[in-house]
Amino acid sequence: MTELPIQYYCPEVTIEFLQRQCPVRDSFLGIMEVEESRIQKDQAEISIGASLFDKDVNDIVGVASGNALEWRTRYKEGLVRNLDRLAQWDRDACLNLFVEPELSEWVVGLMSRYSFLNVHTMRHPSHGATGTFWRFLVFDEAFDLGSKMCYSVDLDEDVICGVEQMDKYSPCRSVFCDPVQDRAVLRELDARLYTPIRAGLFSARNKDVDFNVPEIVARFFDYQNSWQHIHEPRTEYNRPTVCWPLGFGNTWNRYCSDERFLSKVFYYYISRAGAQDMVCFEDSLTEKDPPLLADSRFTIETGNNVHAIPRS
Repeated sequence: MTELPIQYYCPEVTIEFLQRQCPVRDSFLGIMEVEESRIQKDQAEISIGASLFDKDVNDIVGVASGNALEWRTRYKEGLVRNLDRLAQWDRDACLNLFVEPELSEWVVGLMSRYSFLNVHTMRHPSHGATGTFWRFLVFDEAFDLGSKMCYSVDLDEDVICGVEQMDKYSPCRSVFCDPVQDRAVLRELDARLYTPIRAGLFSARNKDVDFNVPEIVARFFDYQNSWQHIHEPRTEYNRPTVCWPLGFGNTWNRYCSDERFLSKVFYYYISRAGAQDMVCFEDSLTEKDPPLLADSRFTIETGNNVHAIPRS
């Protein structure tokens, strides 16, 4: 069986291509602009970045609110639950929360209870799922608070559990997946997906992310609208489906667009810099899953390490 390169499963989009071909449009750049930052804690050993917004992540118009019950139980209560846990944690950490304007007053009200909470109020609301990109600002030079390591997390998951699981190997990215379940997007069309870097759990150092994050994200939004259908070959890992006419995650303001940015741009950039290891389950490697094996080969070829750990 021929070994295909990782680019077959995740098309590579370089920073140079984005800077050369994709303009910075004010409407896209504005999505990533912070109106006001309230900093209570800096110089923490660990800086955690998270986004908070209330929008339907599959609304291409971009203005509909999310499901009220799901938002309250997964994200609003998830934030408070994680804040309570972080308050008892014995590590030196701060949480940088990037929040849409409508939610800012409520979140700022929490700051007196949690001295490690920094709140960054965005200039504009999330446009559909674009708020998922805000947490990546924790890696940008403008938000460098002197931490040794920065993490991107999901508020509906156990933040401490994820960070502790990854901390031994950081800076790193997690590829915790079940090939059978995670690959299928729409089975009848044989559409597949491989994600080498999860938006909800990865770490990097500020010094290694030496590009302007808001600028490159704005250029990527333009890429998804103007170049993607021309620049990328169509394979079963990148083909249109009934629900995803541009391919899964390839609509700029819909669900999973942030992970497509990470997979196509950030993953290649940070890996080629030798600045991010890979963490996966042992049995995932032994199952000889082609895209995961291609990922592990690329990881080693670019001077990084692969850490295979047992399932707990």
